[in-house]
Amino acid sequence: MARNPILFDAFHRLGITEKIGSGIGRMREAMAERNIEVEFDTGDFFIVTLARQTVTAQVLNFCQEPRKSSEIMELIGLKHWKTFQTNYLKPLFQQGLLAMTIPEKSTSSEQRYITTEAGNEVLKT
Repeated sequence: MARNPILFDAFHRLGITEKIGSGIGRMREAMAERNIEVEFDTGDFFIVTLARQTVTAQVLNFCQEPRKSSEIMELIGLKHWKTFQTNYLKPLFQQGLLAMTIPEKSTSSEQRYITTEAGNEVLKT
């Protein structure tokens, strides 16, 4: 049974809904693809709570495999190198959470970044 039959009927006629109860599963799948935790409370009201990972956690998860700076910038939606370097890359290096794959050649075109053991420990908390 729909929680709001009038609204469901209107959405169903517009082709926006498939059937009663299919939306929550689709929402869970869509949020999981984007690393967003979702919680549903269907008590007296229908409440959806979304919890997004911090940028630090996103970068550390993404860099489990060596990644180029351009790939990391794309992940977090940045285009300006200096902003990325100052606000994200340097702090992660200083905290020992991210490392260069070629530390002796920091400007190499082959440079990649990878999460350190300390970074993995932060992800566990």
